[in-house]
This record gives sequence, C-alpha cells and structure tokens, in this order.
Amino acid sequence: MLKSYFTTWKKAFQFQGRSTRRDYWVFQLISFLVGVLSYVFVVLSNYFSYLKNIETGDELTLGIVRLLSLIITLLGFIPTLILGGSIWVGLPLTVRRIRDVGMKWQWIFFAYFPYIGTVIFALIFLTRPSVE
Repeated sequence: MLKSYFTTWKKAFQFQGRSTRRDYWVFQLISFLVGVLSYVFVVLSNYFSYLKNIETGDELTLGIVRLLSLIITLLGFIPTLILGGSIWVGLPLTVRRIRDVGMKWQWIFFAYFPYIGTVIFALIFLTRPSVE
C-alpha cells in the first residue's frame, strides 16, 4: 500500500504514462488520513494554547503545557507540508489516471463544476478499469 503512495511521489511531475486505480485511490486515502492527522494536531495545539492562558499558579505545570504546545505545533507542520505537497502531486496523478481509462486529459476540468462535477468525475472516470 505504501509502495503505491511512494511511487506516486516519485512520479510527482510526470504527466506522461499511466496510473492504476490502486495507485490513485491509495494516494487519495493516505492523503485523506494525513489531512485528518493534520487536523488533530491543529485541535491539540489550540487546546494546549488555551491551557497556556489559564492561570494555574503552578509554574512547573504551565511550563510543561507550554512545552507540549510547542512540540505539538511543530509536529503539526509535518503533515501539513505533506498535505500541501499532495495537492501538486495529485494533479499529474489524476491526469495519468484519466489517460489510463482511455480519456483525454482535458476531462480533468470537468471536476471543477460544483457538486456534480466532482462526484461524477470521481465515480465515472476514476473508478473505471484501465484500457489496454
């Protein structure tokens, strides 16, 4: 599973060729999970930031909370950077996937139609089997 994900990152700016359904959906699933992880770090960071502002009177506890807040904030940048890069890696992947089902790459613009475009694009074009 991770092999498909890393293969996609290796072909980050390669618009030529093809990508299988497995490569496409594994990349989308892992990108979604990284997004959830990033959101969890944001929530935890906000929670610890809130705790920093509470007057406890105990300097040791406040120092630990500040340290945890800093660590979680710094760790939160890692999935955010990966998620930001996934946007740019996903574009060539989608173009290769569209070519794999036998369509022209211009069909990618169909995905930008609100609601209908994204659902139809994902369900019809990206779930079809590969064309020989």
